[in-house]
Amino acid sequence: RVKNNLTFMTSLLEMQGRRSDSQEVKTALRESESRLKALALVHSQLFKSESDTEVNLKYYLEEVTAHLQEIFITKEKPIHFQTSFSDHQINAEDAMRLGLIVNELVTNSVKHAFSQVADPLISIETYINSHGSLALKYEDNGPHSGPKLDENTQNESLGLKLISLLRKQLGDKYVVMM
Repeated sequence: RVKNNLTFMTSLLEMQGRRSDSQEVKTALRESESRLKALALVHSQLFKSESDTEVNLKYYLEEVTAHLQEIFITKEKPIHFQTSFSDHQINAEDAMRLGLIVNELVTNSVKHAFSQVADPLISIETYINSHGSLALKYEDNGPHSGPKLDENTQNESLGLKLISLLRKQLGDKYVVMM
């Protein structure tokens, strides 16, 4: 039921985006659609799962990145994704947070990192680190001149503020490296 409601909201945003003449509005609506899709995918994974509270992080992040590739890869700007996700069952809320972080990082890379990059590359992986924590590692091959995520978030975009908030909510359970 929740998934159906999120899908409906995504469709409404998509219809609104098609009606707008403003590229800025279209971009903002597309980013909101992508966030809602990441949430809907968690519910889709819960439906497929034997558990009511846990999802397979590998399958979930594979779906999230496939969706992001659909949105952002074009003939004019082919972006290569390298992914390696470890196979773990995790709490659905934590998976949702990690999926939203991936969504925001990819969106940020596409918007800001690849304007002067001939062969854009995004690398995303999850693994168990030497401390036994699940780690999410994200990299792109664009220049890194933007704001640091751990600095003051007052002047940052909504996406960067969202990443900082989600990282705080995850606490010490997971390591997010960018």
